[in-house]
Amino acid sequence: MVAHYDVSSHDASPRHPSTLFTAHPASVGETWSQHARFAFSLAGRLVVAAMAAAVHALFPFLCQTTASRTIDSLHALIHDPRGVEPVAATITEPLAE
Repeated sequence: MVAHYDVSSHDASPRHPSTLFTAHPASVGETWSQHARFAFSLAGRLVVAAMAAAVHALFPFLCQTTASRTIDSLHALIHDPRGVEPVAATITEPLAE
């Protein structure tokens, strides 16, 4: 059976066929090729996380946090602004006790 993807039900605005490959990437500030590169990099990291989870399933003492750390990292990549390095918080004064 072939799955059918109804583009018109994805959002309220009708899309011209010429924008099918560019509308979503543009909505996140990327070109099609930038978006494809980003998505493929996520896919590769997900494959590694899945393999680590499978290894962990068989050998619970291995890869104990690999999959969850990868998922946390990917969540931050997807939901934080792209192209902006996170600023690490530094404490310059000792905390009061």
